Amino acid sequence: MWKINRKNYDDAKEIFIKYNGSHFQMEREFEYSKYKSYRVPKKLEQTWIYELEKIFFDKLEIEFDENTIVDILIDLKQIILQYKDEKGLSLIVKYANKNIVRFDSFTKLMLAEIILHIINKLNISSTQIDTINFARTVLEDICSQPIKIAESHFKNGCIPEYMSEDTLIDRAKKEIENWVD
Repeated sequence: MWKINRKNYDDAKEIFIKYNGSHFQMEREFEYSKYKSYRVPKKLEQTWIYELEKIFFDKLEIEFDENTIVDILIDLKQIILQYKDEKGLSLIVKYANKNIVRFDSFTKLMLAEIILHIINKLNISSTQIDTINFARTVLEDICSQPIKIAESHFKNGCIPEYMSEDTLIDRAKKEIENWVD
């Protein structure tokens, strides 16, 4: 049984949350040794991951800036991949289904790419046929509908000014080709 005093528990959790559970980022910032000294059980880390995912999904529910939404989705992708959390993928898909109509073309592209990247990296394509089809439908819509890109992507440097609509469509087509039956 793991025993730790409240201050050390709080310190360990603070480090964990600060780096989104990434041991790599902790190491990069010279905090991994300190974190490791707390000997946090994997089961507790999993609990903290679910808490962290909840924080991110709560942010997504109230966020309307497309660039911030993409940033949050990228953070979620990293967490899901590091902890091989299929439940997190299901939550992204649920969020996407609920909100897809309000997204611009670039956010839709990023969302589909993130979903497919997670499926590929976790090697779960055989159990995620509906999710793959959802992502492919999003990509096909990007190719067939007028391209709309939120201004915040340009303002924050996420998309360079010179990027054309054709580049976005080509990226969507390439992703579709990668997932042909």
